[in-house]
Amino acid sequence: EPDSYITNNGKKAIILSMEMREGHNIVRYGKEVDEVLRAFERDLPESVSIRRIADQPKVVGDSVSSFVRDLFVSIVVVILVMMVLFPFRSALVAATSIPISVFISIGVMYACGIPLNTVTLAALIVVLGMIVDNSIIVIDAYLDKGYSRWYAAVYSAKNYFSSILLATLCICVIFFPLLFTMTGQMLDFVTFFPWTLSISLMVSLAVAMVFIPLLE
Repeated sequence: EPDSYITNNGKKAIILSMEMREGHNIVRYGKEVDEVLRAFERDLPESVSIRRIADQPKVVGDSVSSFVRDLFVSIVVVILVMMVLFPFRSALVAATSIPISVFISIGVMYACGIPLNTVTLAALIVVLGMIVDNSIIVIDAYLDKGYSRWYAAVYSAKNYFSSILLATLCICVIFFPLLFTMTGQMLDFVTFFPWTLSISLMVSLAVAMVFIPLLE
């Protein structure tokens, strides 16, 4: 007779833990696991049931949905706020930099082998309010000079590049000490956080310097 056992809701249970190998889509993995469990459950006796304790694919799926919602909310908020302070066209230009920066950042992350998970999604959500700052600075300088449209656009990007670059680098550097001060599972958990944030901010800088003057 076993001298110890696991209980779930007061009933004896067997814990089956499954973990996805790297390089796969965890949301799709979760759906495939659901299909296997449903087929397996049909052959179980009535006295045996399957209960899920933790479901990371669902957490990631919910995080993706939440991120997309926050992305659109941030765009709307930026447009509404900037419409009060800027002409409508300039507000649209600044808001456009958010999805452009995010989607380019995701592409760079994929190329660098950085997965899209709860940690990297959290980093993208954290940085949503920051990636528009560089574009706002360029647009503000563009509106302030009174030059021709093309000259003002080039001048604003060129003149403020060094200052924006320094400010962006300062924000990026702040999060890297996490990789040196944490150990074990916590280190594994936050490994990609500063890299994701840095990629997003540097992409936003490139967007502010290249795309924003063209859109203006």
